[in-house]
Amino acid sequence: GCERLTEKDVIGIADIHPSQNLLALRTEVVTDNLKRNPWIKEVSVTREFPRALSIDIQEKKAIALAKKSNDLFFIDAEGAVIKKIESSEESDLPVLTGFSENAELVRKSIELLNFFAAQPEFPQAKDIAEINGDEVNGLSIFLENGLCLQMGIDEYTSKLRKFKMIMADLSRRNMATGYLLIDLHNPGSVTVNKRNMLPVETRHKKYST
Repeated sequence: GCERLTEKDVIGIADIHPSQNLLALRTEVVTDNLKRNPWIKEVSVTREFPRALSIDIQEKKAIALAKKSNDLFFIDAEGAVIKKIESSEESDLPVLTGFSENAELVRKSIELLNFFAAQPEFPQAKDIAEINGDEVNGLSIFLENGLCLQMGIDEYTSKLRKFKMIMADLSRRNMATGYLLIDLHNPGSVTVNKRNMLPVETRHKKYST
């Protein structure tokens, strides 16, 4: 089930070699070596006599990148930092900006990602380039197609229903393209405006540190 680490990576991190004596090999040392890698969540190392060593690994799963100061960090579903993204790494994960030190907003943003991940049609989590937020206005999402949806906090089902109605109406009038800002804070009174700003971060690029 490894996605981030290859078999070669694991052998290198474990610091084991074909010529090693299986009886003399200290499994606790191998385990400690592996646990130092930030992507490894759980590891089990067992001898399989006469000549094999079994290494079972559970990786951590990143769901987003969080921007802190000028750096980007992989975070998991609990909002915990996994590691800083390196200049050689690429990611198409959504980026969380504007509230990296606010644990509650990070939790809310993950709830929002999970909400969109469960949607059978556009927009889905994979369509989100960025989630930006603050304590006053709540969460805004930037989609890959240039739309910005001001979602606020909670009541996402009714807001998404209203969004689809608005997009259907805009499509009928050939106005559903370009960079639009759709304010869904109040589903009973939605506003649509043109916007000129691109997301702070975009997906499908190599992030440099």
